[in-house]
Amino acid sequence: MSVVDILAQCTLFAGLPVDQLTELAHITRTKSVKRGGSIFFENDPGLGFYLVAKGKVKIFKMSFNGKEQI
Repeated sequence: MSVVDILAQCTLFAGLPVDQLTELAHITRTKSVKRGGSIFFENDPGLGFYLVAKGKVKIFKMSFNGKEQI
C-alpha cells in the first residue's frame, strides 16, 4: 500500500484530491517499529503527528508510584 493510499484512508485527509495527497506524501516519513518498541516519549517536542497504518499502539503515562496509566 502506498503512502498516498494510507493518507486517503485516514478520516482527516479523506476527500482530498490525489494531487494534494501526493504533496502530503512527499513530506511524510514512514517508520516501522517492532513490537514493544517506542514511537515517542513524554516531553519529546511535538514536531508532527503519527498515523498508524498497520498494527496497534499502546499509549501510557507512568504514575508517580511507577504504574502505567493507559
